[in-house]
Amino acid sequence: MSRTALLAPGVALVAALLTTAVAAEPVPQAAQTSCKPWKEVAHYLGEHYSEHPVAVGLQSDGSLLQVYAAQNASTWTLVNMRPDGMACLISAGKAWEELARPQNDPAA
Repeated sequence: MSRTALLAPGVALVAALLTTAVAAEPVPQAAQTSCKPWKEVAHYLGEHYSEHPVAVGLQSDGSLLQVYAAQNASTWTLVNMRPDGMACLISAGKAWEELARPQNDPAA
């Protein structure tokens, strides 16, 4: 099963791109309207890809940008969670790598 199950049938082509992308490729804006409830997306990514949130950031429109990644770094997914609780897949890929913060970074 692929991420296609999370997307509307009308965007199956975009879903195919998401599942086969080796590098991060942005999903066309029209496809970002295919969203599911956040809990459903989070459960699906965890069950089918062993992906869990590794980073999150608040966007200027009030949405949360979330990065889900598998612990073995085999896959990752970028998700936009809207204030209404819906989550939209933005991009997906392989070979996630966590970077160390510079030692002079005050947030480190």
